[in-house]
Amino acid sequence: GTIEIEPHVLAMKHVCLRLVGVSEPAEVILNGKTISTPESRDRIYVYNVKDRLFPGYNTLAIRFSRSERRDSPFGIRLRDGDIYDPAIESVSLLAFNAAAINSVNVTQSHGESGVALNVNMGMIGDRSDVRAVATLVSPTGKIYYSGLVDGCGTINVPDPLLWWPLGVGVPNLYDLAVNLYHGDSAEDVFEMKIGLRDLTVSTESGSMAVSVGGVPVFLKGMRILPERFGAEFIDPDRLSSIIASAAKAGVNALYVSPYGKAPSDRFFELCDEHGILTILGISDKNPDDNSPDDTA
Repeated sequence: GTIEIEPHVLAMKHVCLRLVGVSEPAEVILNGKTISTPESRDRIYVYNVKDRLFPGYNTLAIRFSRSERRDSPFGIRLRDGDIYDPAIESVSLLAFNAAAINSVNVTQSHGESGVALNVNMGMIGDRSDVRAVATLVSPTGKIYYSGLVDGCGTINVPDPLLWWPLGVGVPNLYDLAVNLYHGDSAEDVFEMKIGLRDLTVSTESGSMAVSVGGVPVFLKGMRILPERFGAEFIDPDRLSSIIASAAKAGVNALYVSPYGKAPSDRFFELCDEHGILTILGISDKNPDDNSPDDTA
């Protein structure tokens, strides 16, 4: 495809190309020159491309490699009757003078005094001229703040409204926003929904027992196939229908295979909204072995 670059874009200090959701090995080519060969399933890749762009039309190509085995769970599925499964979720160009948010990672610590939400923000650009603030809004509208020093900070929630699976309680979700400021102006923002939950797994009795917030949970689950994750990019309502149907049937857990296309962020958001735990598969099997995998 082509990217039209206006002169004012190149007047910015930084111009970066951002790829989200790369699901297989690729080669990124800008104006005939390779700039990267992403090989993993990392969520975000960012490249500074200002010196490779010029005013007017620029050419961007992303070439994907696929397994020689036609029945491999990896790769773009183009067989008759298959829904086209894109190998990347989005491509965008960022132009800014100071810095931009590259990634946001969140971990939780639960204790008697409440929940400590640890926010770690990755940035591209110049850190010295920016400041960052994380804001958390509860389902009832209560607001919590924390400044981020070197991209890190902690939001303390002394009275948390916990997220519960379907059949146990309300799947409460908080709105988290990380704002990046350059002087008095907003430079960038990252937003997401998050549930405050403490999940533990025990195998002491010889079988797996799952507890959320110290409460034992009886899992009523299903396995969702990797092929399903291609449909959402063609019809956004289809994935919503799948998750809503599972919740209507009383399902409170979905198992995701460790092979094939990774689920999108929207998949996890929908599961959170409906009170469904997501169990990501872990296996030491050879990925070319297409026999069923039920280890988690």
